[in-house]
Amino acid sequence: MHVRGSKEVDVYVHDPRTSVPHVILIECKHWGSNLPQDAVHGFRTVMADCGANTGIIVGSTGFQSGAVEAVAYTNIEFRTWKSLQRAFGKHLRGDSGRRVALARRRGGVSAID
Repeated sequence: MHVRGSKEVDVYVHDPRTSVPHVILIECKHWGSNLPQDAVHGFRTVMADCGANTGIIVGSTGFQSGAVEAVAYTNIEFRTWKSLQRAFGKHLRGDSGRRVALARRRGGVSAID
């Protein structure tokens, strides 16, 4: 993803079915501790720079109380791996229009044909 500089995100979703472009960024955090507030603030900056409508942070261990407060009244939501798959796993498609599956890997999520 190129914004002011360059930033990689784990999953970038552009939904062409909407009349107004809808972009979802998904950041996956497979850390050994709860996600801190600073990670949320950094993700909010990336979302703003690229014009994303919705942000999702997937955490494997949980979220610190400051992180929970940081997403209040924003367009970012926290999810677990299972809730991400329930919500989006059947609807993601690759550039070719084929369905893709999300595969869990250390440090993030990949879209696989």
